[in-house]
Amino acid sequence: MLESPHAGKPANDWLTRGELTCDWGGAREKLKSEGGTTLDLSLTQFFHWVPEGDDDRGFDYGGKLDVQTKTSLDRWLKSSSIDAHVELRYGDTPP
Repeated sequence: MLESPHAGKPANDWLTRGELTCDWGGAREKLKSEGGTTLDLSLTQFFHWVPEGDDDRGFDYGGKLDVQTKTSLDRWLKSSSIDAHVELRYGDTPP
């Protein structure tokens, strides 16, 4: 029997746990089990530097925040859900 690569590692090891911010003191699991809602947040940052050449801007910096949520409506409607995705960009970001 193969052992999981995560076996024996502490739950607070941020490199191996499922979510960076853990379970928010049980709130994430409660939101999923009682309300049927999952919430995913993602932050990406961009840094671009041109050391030489025709670009006189020096560097570009920016990023984006993605918020995705899915709420199951199985309690009221069979096999239905509401999905939402919001993307916020800031600074100098690629298209």
